[in-house]
Amino acid sequence: MASTERVSEHSRLIALILCIFTGYLGFHRIFTGYRSIGIIQMLVSVTSLALAFFVYFMNREMFNALRVSAYSLQRYLLTMGLIAAMLIPFFIILAWACVDGVRIALNRYDDADGHRVSLWLVHSAL
Repeated sequence: MASTERVSEHSRLIALILCIFTGYLGFHRIFTGYRSIGIIQMLVSVTSLALAFFVYFMNREMFNALRVSAYSLQRYLLTMGLIAAMLIPFFIILAWACVDGVRIALNRYDDADGHRVSLWLVHSAL
């Protein structure tokens, strides 16, 4: 019985490599035609990491020399809570990229046109 599944023009190998190394930035999504989702993943990841690092570096003296007092402990906990809250979207995008990577590896990933990304190497007709 012949398969009627339509095959994508995108390479499964390149999509998997992009997903493994830059999945949190959405490059594999952009490569397979999901440009809007890829750009949203990129913006959420970069913004989340930038805000978390900003909060950390604004309070780095507190992390370097934490004195035992109620005020410094409250400030420390508030800062750590802010950093954790800012990293939640990044970890959601990271989990999403892991799921995409598994789907690509198991041949269960479709491109934006609805075609299955199943060929490891796509040869161009030059």
